Amino acid sequence: MSAKRIAEIFERASQKADDLNPAEKIFDAVGLGRGTYAPAGRMIVGGAAGWAVMELVKPDFAYTADGSARPWSFSQGGADNPELATAVPWWVGPAAGAFICGTFI
Repeated sequence: MSAKRIAEIFERASQKADDLNPAEKIFDAVGLGRGTYAPAGRMIVGGAAGWAVMELVKPDFAYTADGSARPWSFSQGGADNPELATAVPWWVGPAAGAFICGTFI
């Protein structure tokens, strides 16, 4: 195979990957696609998005019926109230959003 043919294959694969990743295009549009501090900026945006989703949805596994956060089962608060404790606390959503956006996008 010639070098030109290999370059064409990689170019087509790159174009298809761009079509499959709209999040990358969004971060590029707001200036967080490239640069020295782009991963940190994406991490902040991902964490803020995760926090917003958790606050708006307030899933039962992380919040009580009155809307307060459940204590983490591995902390002292969870040991004091085992019936209210959760293995998946509210901050898992923001942490996952920050990790995914800062690392994988």
